[in-house]
Amino acid sequence: MIQNPITSFTIAIIVSILASGCNTVRDTGYFHEYSILRSGRFLEKTWHSGENISQYNEIKVVKIDIEMIKDAKGITTEDARRELKKNLQRFSKIHGLRLIFDATDNSDSEYELKVAVTEMTPGSAAARIWFGELGIGHAKIQVEGRLSDQTTPQDIFLFSDRRGDSGAIGLADLGGDAGPSLVKKMLLSLAEDIVFELKYITEDG
Repeated sequence: MIQNPITSFTIAIIVSILASGCNTVRDTGYFHEYSILRSGRFLEKTWHSGENISQYNEIKVVKIDIEMIKDAKGITTEDARRELKKNLQRFSKIHGLRLIFDATDNSDSEYELKVAVTEMTPGSAAARIWFGELGIGHAKIQVEGRLSDQTTPQDIFLFSDRRGDSGAIGLADLGGDAGPSLVKKMLLSLAEDIVFELKYITEDG
């Protein structure tokens, strides 16, 4: 039986689109239970215990985990960790959120923040150029985290956010593979939204 090449090509595109998925949070295993997460104010999915932390002194960032991702073409896991840390530091200062990094165990902060990059792919430049409008080849990033009370210790706030970028449907790739820069751009916007979300719960309890 001779297959119609056009039909085969169409099926391949449909399968690729379904496989790539939309930019919604994936269950990466970082949390035990994802069903408790709800739409956040600035981040895609969040959960808040309701504990009032408006009188917090500072939040200690104890870890930016990159163990669930692998080096990719043009961007390493360490690049991702460094970019996210730099951006969190920058936006916490701009927006007046008291985050401290590389703190000693003697810090008097009651609250600890752990962040993880749980997915990172720069995607495919060729796929973005040819099929970016169909959702194929997009760069993707997922960042998750938890804020906990050291005195309990109990989780107070959880978040998970997955984003994708088509590079202006491949136009950004015309001068070369834009994948790594797209990942960095998403880490930048994610860091600011993490700060916004934390600022929101610390101000509103």
